[in-house]
Parts: sequence; structure tokens; C-alpha cells
Amino acid sequence: MNGFRGLQLQPSYSSASGDLLNDFYVPILSRAIRYDRIAGYFASSAFVSAAAGLARFVNGGGTIRMIVGVQLSQADCEAMLGAPELATELDAVLTQRLSTASLLQDDMARKRLQIIAWLVRQGRLEIRVGVPSSCTGAPLATDHPDNDGRYFHSKSGILYDDADDIVAFSGSINESSQGWSRNFEQFKVYMSWKAESWADYGASEVKDFERLWSGAAVPGWRIVKLPEAFKRQLLEMVPDDYVVPDFDPAEHKPAEHKTPEPFSEPDRRVKVVAEIRNAPATCTGVGLVSAALEPWPHQLAIARRVLDTWPRSYLLADQVGLGKTIEVGLILRELLLSGRANRALILVPASLLIQWQQELQEKFCLDVPRLDGMTLVFSDPPRRRPIKSGSNPWASEQVLLASSHLARRRVHRQRLLAAPGWDLVVVDEAHHARRSGLKPDSNPNQMLVMLRDLKKHGKFKALLLASATPMQMHPRELWDLLKLVGLPESWASSDQAMARYFQQLSAPFNDRDWDFLRSMVKSHLLEADTPSDKRTSAALESVGLVEQRRIANFADNGLRQPQDIAKSKRLVWDEWLRACTPVRDRVFRTTRNTLRIYLDEGKLASGTVIPEREICDHFDGLGEATALYERIDRYISARYETYSASSDSRARGMGFIMTVYRRRLTSSFNAIACSLKRRRQALMRQSPADSAASLLDDDDLHAAEGAFWLDDSLLIPDSAAAKSGDDVQLTIEGISDPSLELEELDRFVAELEALAPDEPKMQKLAEILSDNFAQGHRSVVIFTQYSDTLRYIRDRLLGTYRNGLACYYGGTGEMWDNSLGRWSGVGKERIKTKFRSGEIQILIGTDSMSEGLNLQTCDVMVNFDLPWNFTRVEQRIGRLDRIGGMPQIAVHNLYYKDTVEVDIYNRLRERFGSFENVLGTSAPVLAAMEGTLKDAAMGTIGPEQAFDQINESIQIAADAPLTLENLDAVPEPDGELEPAMT
Repeated sequence: MNGFRGLQLQPSYSSASGDLLNDFYVPILSRAIRYDRIAGYFASSAFVSAAAGLARFVNGGGTIRMIVGVQLSQADCEAMLGAPELATELDAVLTQRLSTASLLQDDMARKRLQIIAWLVRQGRLEIRVGVPSSCTGAPLATDHPDNDGRYFHSKSGILYDDADDIVAFSGSINESSQGWSRNFEQFKVYMSWKAESWADYGASEVKDFERLWSGAAVPGWRIVKLPEAFKRQLLEMVPDDYVVPDFDPAEHKPAEHKTPEPFSEPDRRVKVVAEIRNAPATCTGVGLVSAALEPWPHQLAIARRVLDTWPRSYLLADQVGLGKTIEVGLILRELLLSGRANRALILVPASLLIQWQQELQEKFCLDVPRLDGMTLVFSDPPRRRPIKSGSNPWASEQVLLASSHLARRRVHRQRLLAAPGWDLVVVDEAHHARRSGLKPDSNPNQMLVMLRDLKKHGKFKALLLASATPMQMHPRELWDLLKLVGLPESWASSDQAMARYFQQLSAPFNDRDWDFLRSMVKSHLLEADTPSDKRTSAALESVGLVEQRRIANFADNGLRQPQDIAKSKRLVWDEWLRACTPVRDRVFRTTRNTLRIYLDEGKLASGTVIPEREICDHFDGLGEATALYERIDRYISARYETYSASSDSRARGMGFIMTVYRRRLTSSFNAIACSLKRRRQALMRQSPADSAASLLDDDDLHAAEGAFWLDDSLLIPDSAAAKSGDDVQLTIEGISDPSLELEELDRFVAELEALAPDEPKMQKLAEILSDNFAQGHRSVVIFTQYSDTLRYIRDRLLGTYRNGLACYYGGTGEMWDNSLGRWSGVGKERIKTKFRSGEIQILIGTDSMSEGLNLQTCDVMVNFDLPWNFTRVEQRIGRLDRIGGMPQIAVHNLYYKDTVEVDIYNRLRERFGSFENVLGTSAPVLAAMEGTLKDAAMGTIGPEQAFDQINESIQIAADAPLTLENLDAVPEPDGELEPAMT
């Protein structure tokens, strides 16, 4: 039989059960003689996808009627109504909206449009456009109150054969090569010879199409013919000698067998070499399967999703240690090998540059140079290449690694915008791009400004942002990042709209603002495919066809009687509403719980270790240093208060520096002594503008992310940089008589140096080391924020652990050289090798080590000091807590009693039980704690008020539906990602 009945058609199709392209699409088109199509809301991608598979149908003599929708602005409507200043006709407005210019960039799009244009020229294709209108027939803008956000959204088709049989299909299927062959999709099929399902569903599809096509029978819409001007645009794409191909670009046409022509042996060698060189570009996935590592399931699934939907932008938000770098490497390797991308820019924190470069080389065979001033540094073989004077360093290489701290400086932002642009831009630790405060009108910091500029000026095709903590305290932080990767119109209007959407989902079902939810779902579906991940599909399968249809049509019809929805079906509604969001669509979030599921299901190697943590807090008194500590604390707070109250922005910048001193005070006596000496030297030189930067070292800059270099030499607070377009210099003048302060500083330094060499925390550290080695532990890692504290620790431990001691700071390692009697430089790889072999028992490092070394062979860590920003603590633990590492990780935290910080910690411990409970389960509070601890430490608020603020933040985080976990940001590409959050 040549008609539809000769096919083994199923009532529903799913990617999980077969090949959609060859099982349904190609067979049904090859037997059809007529095709009615609703292509949905018009966008270039929707129009092109509507033509998928038409070539085979066209060669069978078929004819088509197609309806597309269009979204109008208020200016469009005024033009169509004949406003005097905009005397433009409807046809002109629609022609502009339906412009094909943007489609010509893609070869597959061009080929499909040529098929459409040829059909129009032959009179075998008629296209009409749906325009939302008022009861009087006047066109309505998208944001008009009477419009209610209406648009054509249904993805449906009706096909007729020469035996008068009809097949209708409707569902999630996206008309693209990815949709038919790669994505997880499903749709329902109704056949006219199956009386029961046809009468209930199939016949209504036909009726709905005819009502839309007739125009007059559809209140609230105007269905108009395709403008003549737009027809002319289409016809210009078809050469006079155009021949319709006999296969669709989505299909893989078998190569015709031809007898090879004889050629010489040298020609043969040249041809073979060329074939090998070009092989990766002739098929997909070569970059994924040829990497020098075995990806975990979620890494491969995420890479495939990004590649299948290229060039869409995404946010990679996996937890620390789950391989965001691996995901980026897989994506970059495949894009470069396949030729889909030629230029890429990778921006990472300065401390991670070398690590990124080495991983790209070792795991993906990508020798990506890093930018070091005006020099390019390559890794294989190691070499340096100066950039020509006067050249733009950002245009020096097609693929480039650079510091995100460098890129956000104003002079470099201008050079970035002057560079040719990139196919792909990657930003690691993207949470550094944020606003200076949590108020709606807070200024963006320099990194966020830089990324917004790149987007505004079209400097990238796709953007990948990587951050384990993209939303630390407020949905606004996540919204700012999502707006960079792409948000639909309603979602992009404000962060309050996104927050309100998820707040509505936590409200009682009957009390929700269903009109608001409907408008947000509509806006999302305008720019994204209907959700088709395994979880959503399984939820829909659990209810009947009637409920499925009601849910699928929610964007068009809304929900007028929520109380009529059975309680057993409300969870399915909630799953659908959570799926119809840009958070689910654009954010990948993998947790350790995901890997535990993989392990249980046998998707990870048997015996893979996923570590557990044990947190041990130690509180020691200051002893004889108590009075001195209090005097220095008062000195710092008084200077901070005076500087902060100044109207001079330079002086306010000095207030920021005093907060750095306060952090050092609780690190070690040596750390604060070194800072006070630097301040004394600056006062002695009496050259404040030049000496301001010398008040801080690299550790201070790293510990206080609020600092920012405006140009090559001047340090200012980031918030001041955001508000000022001028260069800002710091000053240490105008506070008091320098001679009086010099005397005070001299007394502080002398008394600090007179203290016993082993301060109380040092004594506790020695005890922890002795106990752990006695228990059989092979190695211990010690973290501190400051190199000055690191040097103090190593000097105190040198006598006992001389040959088993090493340190890592400033991007390099050091070990004691007995023959020279001093500390000597040691490369990172040698440190790693000796530490893993057990030759190094104790490794001391600053936070640069927390971003540069993986230390999974160790199971004991000591935080000699703790940063105010506790995301840093998580990063430190993440160096040991690695999948496949040690099964149990012990984390020891050292504190000084009688300090403001510990006062707050103790109150939190009393309220919540332990450090782990306070911090480990309340990630969104970590960033808020930094600001609150700073205010308390500097005396602007009291400990009681600080505790109340943090307590309130923890309660909000526990109760609110707005954390990454319960926003449920888990797309499931290729059906391989299991839900990590419920």
C-alpha cells in the first residue's frame, strides 16, 4: 500500500523508543500529497525548522498551507493604523518582521529556505500570518493590555494521502535535525481510520487549522496573506536553474558509489593526509571521543547538549570538584576540530591561568597560549612570544587564555571591544561578575560591566559561564548571569519577575496568580522548545491525554479553574511549570548526590569514592596577646570610621584597606605586623599617591575581591570604580599627625615581635599534626590567606618536619634545601608528585593553592585562618574532597576566642549545632556572611545585630524557594542527566 495505512504508525513517538526521523517523519512525508502546518510564533529558527524534511515531500508533488505567527511592537501597530509620522502599511511592517536577512548565515537554513521559495514560485505553498487583534480588528502590540500575550505556539501538522486518509501530529517535536535525531522528544499521532482517538483529538486539529486559515471565524486574530514584498525576498533566493534536492539537509544522504579514477602514489599520499586532516570536520563527536580522559556521564551529557544546540549560551553551575573545566574542554575541542568555531576566548582568575592551560594541554591536546602582559606564553613546548608593540593583545591569537581580572580593567575593556570578536567566550568563576550590593539599583562591578559590553557589542556567538555559586544570596545574582546567556522578554524585564515566578510555585495551588504564570510560560516558550527531558515526560505520562492536552495548551488557554485540578495531578502541573523556565533551559547543575545516583546505577566505575566530611572546630584564647589585640583592633576600627566618613573618594579607598588589616589581625601576629610595617613605610615616604598600592600585597588583593585595579598602578574599591568615570587615587593623608601615628605603629610592631614565638593557634596546629601522624595519616594540608602567615608557620614547623615540609603560594612551590640552608623554588608538578608519593608530609599553602592543586590523596586539612567569604572555605575543602579521593575528609578550623567573628560563630553554633550545619547546608548565606562579618569586625554593627542578620539570612535560605537546588536547574541532555535536585 502506498498510503498512510501501509505504514506501521504508532499512537505516540518518543526519542526513548526509536529513530523519530526514519520511523515517522520521512515515511509519512514520502506518502503525503498535502500538508497543513502551524509553525508557531515566528522567529528565524521557527521558520527554517518548519521546512525540515520538505524536500522529499516536494518531489512527491505535495502542496502546503502554512500559518506562522508574528509579534508586533507598539510602533508596528501605530504604523499599521496609519499614524501620521509612521505612514507604513501592514505589508511593510510584516515584511520587516519576517525579514530573511538573519537566516542567510546558516547553510542549512539557506537550503531549506530555497525549497520554500521554490514552492512559493510554483504556487504549491501558501503562507499566511497570524496577527493578534482587538474586537474591532485593530492589531495589538505584544505588551498591549488587551493582547494578553497571545501568539501562535502549537507545533502541529496535518497530512493527507491520495486515499483520503489523514494523519495529525502534535507535541514537543522540534522541526530540526537535532530534534529528529538527537534531542529527547515526544509527540502524539492521530489517524483518521482510528475512529475513537480521531473523533476526540485528530478531528479537532483539522478543525482548528481550518478556523485559523479562514480568518473570519477566529475572534481576536487577523489572518493575512504573506506580504508581496516578503515573497519577493524569498524568490530572490532561488536561481533560475534551481533543482529541488531529493533529500532533506536533516537527513544523511548515502554517498553515491563511483569507480575511483586512477591516480599516482604521491597523489594518493596527499589525498590520505588531507582526508585524515579533515576527518574531524566530516562527522560529529570526534572531539568528544578523542580526548585524553574518560568523562563522567554528566560531563559528556552537558557537552553534547551544548554542542547540539550550538551556538546557544549556558551557565555551568556544577558543584565544586565535579568537572566544569572538563565540560568546557570537551566542548572547545569538538568545536575547534569540527570547524564550527575558530576563535575562542577563555577568561579565568589570574591564579587559575596556569592550571587551565595545563589541563587543556594534558587532557584535550589543546596548546592554548595565555596572555601575560604583552607576551604570549605557550605550554608545549614551553616558550614565550612577545606581542608586537602597538598591537591589540586580545587579537593576537584565535584561541586565547587570559585573566578575567585583566579583562575587566577599563583600558583592556576598550581593547576587547576593538578585537574581532569570538565564536565562543568562556568565563570561569563567573559569580565574580555581580553588583556591588543587593539593592535593585546597585551598580554592576567592573567584571559585570565588561561582560555586558561584550554582549551589547556582539563580540561573541556563544557564552559559557562557569560558577559553582552563581546565586549566593539573592536571585538577582543568578538573573544577572542568565541575562548574559539569554532570557526571554518577560523574564529579562526584571529580576523581580523571575523571583515572583518561583515564589508563585511555592504558593498554594488555588491561590497562585495563574495569569502571571501563563504570561511567563508563554514568554519562555517563544524562544525555547517545549520541555522534553525525561523527568517532565515521565510526569506527563502519569496523567491521561485530557490532562496532558490541558497542560500543553496552558500557554494559550491559561487555567481559569485551578480548584478543578485533582490534587493527584497538581504535582505534574508543578513539574511542567518548573520545566518551562530559562533556569531549567539554560543552567546545568550537577551535585554529589547526582554522582551517588550514578554510582548506584552502575554508571560510574565500581568502587568510585565520593568522600564524606568531618568538621572539627578549635577555639583558643589569645593569652598574653589579648590586650595588644584589642588595642590594634581599636586602632584599625578608628581609622576605618574616619576614612569611611570622608567625602574624598581616595580616603574612602583607604577605609577599604583598613578592612584588609582587620582580616590579617585574626590570621597571625606576623601577618598584621607585616601590614603595619608597610603602613609605617608609606607614612615615612610621605608620597601617598605613589605608595598607596604598596600598602597591600597580592594576598590582600586575592582575599578582598572588592578591590580592583582601575589602570596599571592604582588600587580602588570596585564600587567606587563603578560610580566614577575618572581615575581614582588613594590617599593616606589628612587623618592625623603622621608623627603621632608613627609612634603608635612602632609600639605595635615592637610588642608583636616581643610575643612568644609560638602563638596559641600555632600550638594547636602542632598538636593536631602530632595526633594525626600518630593515628597513621600520611599527610596534612594547611591553608592560610596570607604568605606572611605561611612563612611564620613553615619557620615554626621546620625544626620538626624539615624534610617532609613544603609550601605553595604565588603560583609556585618551595622546599627546604639543606645544602643551601634556605627555601628554594620547586615546580608545581614536582610538588604534586612528592606529595602524592608521601615524601611531603605537610603542605602549607595560600588560597592560590585552593585554586591550583588537586590534593585528593590527602584526608586531613587545617584552616589556620578562615576568610570572611566562606565560599573560599568550600574551595579549599574542594582541593581534597575530590571524587575518587579519600573516603573521609577531616577539616580542622582554628579560631581565636574573644574576637567578634568567633562571638558570632558561637551564637550560630548554639542555634544550628555545628560549623557544617551552619555553612555546609546553607550555601546562599556564605556571601552574605562576608559583608556582615566585615561590618561587625569594623565596629559598624554589634555582634548581636550581626548574628541576627546572619540568622535571618539562614532562615530565608532554608524557607525560600530560591536556591539553585530548589529552582531545579537540571536539564537532561540526551536523557543522560538524572535529576540531582528534588
